[in-house]
Amino acid sequence: MDIKLKYIKYHNDFANSEEGKKLLSDAQNLILKMDLPMNNETVYMVFLGASYDDFTKKMLTWCVFVNNTGKAINELHGVMRFKYTKKQGVQIATTIIDMNKAFLGEVAKNEGILVNYNIPVKGMSEDCDVRFSDLEGYFDDVRVTYCD
Repeated sequence: MDIKLKYIKYHNDFANSEEGKKLLSDAQNLILKMDLPMNNETVYMVFLGASYDDFTKKMLTWCVFVNNTGKAINELHGVMRFKYTKKQGVQIATTIIDMNKAFLGEVAKNEGILVNYNIPVKGMSEDCDVRFSDLEGYFDDVRVTYCD
């Protein structure tokens, strides 16, 4: 499946900046290299990577939400959970996703939105980059609103 990435409506200004365009292009190239079996009609979360900052005890996490519902959506809600696989005892906070129409905009079928979240973490002790192979990610309790 070809997935075209974009930013949510709320980030339109950043999307038009040089940094925003480069980040989106890098994410698009990474997604194209991944084997993403999407068998169910739902919204999938694809974890791309993260940076953990020990001072703030947070992980800046980059993800793509892919609309595989078969229809355009304009609201997305769900629960994001991560498990760090490189070290036992690391706890990553559960993250509630609530994107309404004004924030999300319209996401067509087979489109993905690039987002980032600062997620609190316990059990890590130094700054580090987290690769997509270091985490197991789950997106549960998915609810969407379809465009009319």
